Amino acid sequence: MEGQSSAIFSLGMLYYKGVIEQNIPKDYEKAYEYFLQTSKMGNSNSYNLLGLCYLNGHGVEKNMQKAVDCFEQGVKVGNAEAINNLGLMHDNGDGIIKNHELAYMYYRQAAGLGNQTAKKNVLIMDSLREQAMSRREERKK
Repeated sequence: MEGQSSAIFSLGMLYYKGVIEQNIPKDYEKAYEYFLQTSKMGNSNSYNLLGLCYLNGHGVEKNMQKAVDCFEQGVKVGNAEAINNLGLMHDNGDGIIKNHELAYMYYRQAAGLGNQTAKKNVLIMDSLREQAMSRREERKK
């Protein structure tokens, strides 16, 4: 089953990205269907890609709440990409209330799983926190 799920997911990725050399055009609707199918098979990467489909309106109508739901499913199964993307939604207030503390928590969780983008996001937020603390200290003087 896992091999079948991986093969179907890979097919979804081909349609999501398109492959000019193989004459495979981008087809977000097909990609969405493959990701939906593999999510039902327990493929953790599918939750992230479904979330991206909803977030960007790729193959489906743009729906921020469904994007959050998909990324949250990814959090439950430990998918680092989905965890980072949920952090981004909280950081930017994309379809949900901005919450930098929650974003930071998700970034740290994804970074702990080895996600390079999340590691950069943690460094950026740490730097911003340090700058804010320095400004507060300067004002006290």
